[in-house]
Amino acid sequence: MLNRRQKLMIRDLERSAIAITARQLAEKHNVSLRTVRNDIEEIASYLREQNIEFIRIPSQGMRIITDKEISSKLNKVLKNSEFPYLDNTQRSIILLFNFLFLNGPLSTVDLCETFDVSKGTIISTVQYANRAMKERNLKLVRHQNKGYRLDGTLKNIIKGCEELIRLESEELVYNTLICKDNHFITDEEEIKLQQTLQYISNDLALYISHHLFLSFMLYCVVCRSRENKRSHIFRNDEKEDKLAKLASSLEELFSIHLNKEAIDVLKHLLSGSTDYSANTSEVDPDSRLPEAVDTMIDYVNSSGMYQINDADTLRVDLLVHLKSTIDAIRSGLPRDNPLLDEIRSSYPNEFNLIKSAAQKFTQFYPLKLDDDEVGYLTLYFLRSFDKVEKMQETKVMVVCNTGRSASKLLATRLINNIPDIHIVSMSSIYNISHNPRILDNVDFVISTIPIQDISKPYVVISPLLQKSEISKVKEAIWLAKSEIQLDDSLEVVTSSILEEENTKLEANESFETRKEYYDAKNIIPYQVSTLLGEVSMNLFYLISDLYPKGIPTAAFGNVSGIYAHVLMAVPRWQRKEFIEPGNDEELIRQNRKQYEAIKKYLHQESERLGIFIPDSEILAILRYYVY
Repeated sequence: MLNRRQKLMIRDLERSAIAITARQLAEKHNVSLRTVRNDIEEIASYLREQNIEFIRIPSQGMRIITDKEISSKLNKVLKNSEFPYLDNTQRSIILLFNFLFLNGPLSTVDLCETFDVSKGTIISTVQYANRAMKERNLKLVRHQNKGYRLDGTLKNIIKGCEELIRLESEELVYNTLICKDNHFITDEEEIKLQQTLQYISNDLALYISHHLFLSFMLYCVVCRSRENKRSHIFRNDEKEDKLAKLASSLEELFSIHLNKEAIDVLKHLLSGSTDYSANTSEVDPDSRLPEAVDTMIDYVNSSGMYQINDADTLRVDLLVHLKSTIDAIRSGLPRDNPLLDEIRSSYPNEFNLIKSAAQKFTQFYPLKLDDDEVGYLTLYFLRSFDKVEKMQETKVMVVCNTGRSASKLLATRLINNIPDIHIVSMSSIYNISHNPRILDNVDFVISTIPIQDISKPYVVISPLLQKSEISKVKEAIWLAKSEIQLDDSLEVVTSSILEEENTKLEANESFETRKEYYDAKNIIPYQVSTLLGEVSMNLFYLISDLYPKGIPTAAFGNVSGIYAHVLMAVPRWQRKEFIEPGNDEELIRQNRKQYEAIKKYLHQESERLGIFIPDSEILAILRYYVY
């Protein structure tokens, strides 16, 4: 399934009058060339399935030639006008939308005119929708001589919408809402909705992980609050935290009043979709909660399995999180943990330890912590655990093309998502280009745009730090840490060795007899095998399998990349830290022989090192071979 960036790239390729290069796409979407190449493979696979011509012109770029208007059809929308052609589930969704966002009751006649269907179709759809919504405590109720109304509390409406999004996708739900044909949301209201999201991100400094989800839920709160006649909760003389500021902003922007239930829902949305945390002074005054948290921390400490760093910070984090959990339970709002399976599989020992600690917690506080909650608590403890083989901190500079203020916001998001990161400075591209000396005391650079002629290792990410980019940053910093500890760049060392050997070979050949391919076994320098031992020897035999006809001169960079990556990966494998699996079936299909060769090599390394190396590491090496 194509992601949002890939859909935007299709639009670019479809509408451009000339070929577009991968570098142009990388610069426009603020991603690396490798990411663009992966995206292009996904796009090419999708286009083949649609029988659409995708043209690649060497040295010029790419284009899509079609009259099907692909980009306009990628984002599926449920329209009122398409109601007669939808199935029962889709009809129920579009019917629910009409009752969610249109004021007043809707009669059967109104609905017949809106959807251009018979009265019998409307009645059967209402019955089907009511059966689907029964478990969510929602119902379409018919009031005599007035019509149907959606009956249910705001929190149950939000819970129902969350389930709907999980089933159908947030993009479908959101695009159906803003579709102009449906008349749910005006252009003016859409602008206000975007202003609210910008306010949350910029003024409140909260990282929104799901823009479409949060904007849809905010609009649900706004629409239901329009029918609310009670006065708003927050007064001008009250102490304002971020939640109160957001509530005041919504009330002023949309001319509405938010009651206590609406405020509870907003709090749930913020805690679930951003790095929002409540004011620590508002922790449950019940003295049993702090005591129960201390019991958990003491239990983990006494286990002897891990050492806790900064117990005071951990204690506050746990209190704030558990207070949020208690509030959600009291409000009847869900607390599902989407990362639970990943946490249990990646950190089984830590998860089981915290689960045992949670049992001690319940002896002091009457709150049962299920596995979803234990998963959340495990993440807090993981941040505090001291790793036995922890490497020295890397001094990181954050760079944004818009300057220090944007860099500061990105730095905050990095720290929230990668707690061990050590950010020592923030800058702009302009400052680096005019004063390269500012990089002297920096080990690594995280930038939102590609940087030319930089002397330090760096990685390019989006200004919003998408979830998929967190592992990318961690991997890049880890490689930089390893290179710093060895006091040299092994990729540079390897490249220079290969280039030196290539120079020697070329010096003994005339221009006419110069070779285009060389046997990998014949260019393994003695000092490399002596210095790096068995890892290097096995690795060069893998390279021989990858290039059975010999190494093309143009592939020397690929070989050095493979060599450096594997050498850096060995200690990481020993710590059982592996790259997250990705979806690259097309890449595997196109390079099946090379994939199997790498798989065989890693199987041998698994036996030699006495560890299990997952298939995700095969793809990491294969990408160096391809790109």
